[in-house]
Amino acid sequence: MKDEILKSYFFNTGRGYTEHGQRIVVVLWKGNFISFLDIDRSVRGTFVYNDQWERENTNIDTIKRLVMFAYDNGMYQHPAREESMALEEAKKEKLMEVGA
Repeated sequence: MKDEILKSYFFNTGRGYTEHGQRIVVVLWKGNFISFLDIDRSVRGTFVYNDQWERENTNIDTIKRLVMFAYDNGMYQHPAREESMALEEAKKEKLMEVGA
């Protein structure tokens, strides 16, 4: 079970799916799990990442690369309720931070 959130992230891919682009919220969980929410396309996913270097270097560029690779290649599962709730909370927080 993913019970501890380590960090949340927000980024925009710049892809023109809506007038806002493609806004992505990410939750990094203890235990090597990442959950994401594509705000503009209402797609959610969770996947495991295993690389030790990536676990130790979780900057926004690494997170973007990991998330978009998994998302674009369908390498994720639908998140559980707990993960979806955490994504919704992170979405509210991050959108308030960027004033969207």
